Amino acid sequence: MVQSEDAMARRLLRLAPNSMSLGSLVVGVVAIILLDSQDFLVAGLLIWLGSALDVLDGGLAGKLNIRTAFGKQLDNLADVVTFGVAPALLAHHLLLLGGVPLPIAAAAALVYSVCGALRLARFAAGSAKRPGWFEGIPIPAAAMFIVSAGFWQQWLMAWGWAPVVMLVAFLMVSPFGYPKHSTLRQVPAAAWLLPAGLLAVCGAALGWQALPFGVAVMYAASGPLLLLLGAPARRKLLHMVG
Repeated sequence: MVQSEDAMARRLLRLAPNSMSLGSLVVGVVAIILLDSQDFLVAGLLIWLGSALDVLDGGLAGKLNIRTAFGKQLDNLADVVTFGVAPALLAHHLLLLGGVPLPIAAAAALVYSVCGALRLARFAAGSAKRPGWFEGIPIPAAAMFIVSAGFWQQWLMAWGWAPVVMLVAFLMVSPFGYPKHSTLRQVPAAAWLLPAGLLAVCGAALGWQALPFGVAVMYAASGPLLLLLGAPARRKLLHMVG
């Protein structure tokens, strides 16, 4: 009886990561449905929830040592919907609401979703060139950029937002290096003082809605910035985080 219960517990644990992937897919689909009724805030929060589920999915699979080809494919399919299609449609709706012509709004959404799919395909097909780093901004981070900007709608009501959406799309397929969670955790606390100060000023001047957008901008800018700083600065950072 005990062995049977243990076997059942192990089978249930093996289902947990895939359940997280399915949950991420579900909230992404619900977010898309809500866009028709202009529930943009709820849709954005659901995409954020999908990001949390995506992190839990990978964490559980790693801790339980149950990574499978099926789970990897399911996770990628969920990511296409929740972080590729849903944010693209959110940007599309808000651009139209801001008076941007349909062809421009549609082009921004298409470029973002296509680059998102290419980013996921490249990630699934290749191996990391540098442990602890992504090649190109990961699609959940790109989605958080789009969603957080939706909370701060001064950006979305301007014509300039369509090129920004396309720029974030380009960053997904770019060769820029972006740190993973494990790398960011190793950065010394003192190095976070300047970003934290900038965010505090941003929040005080523009309101809480600007805070998540500020975090997203900093992460999106980190890839090109590290390249512009040159090889010595990159080597110093890599040495600092091990």
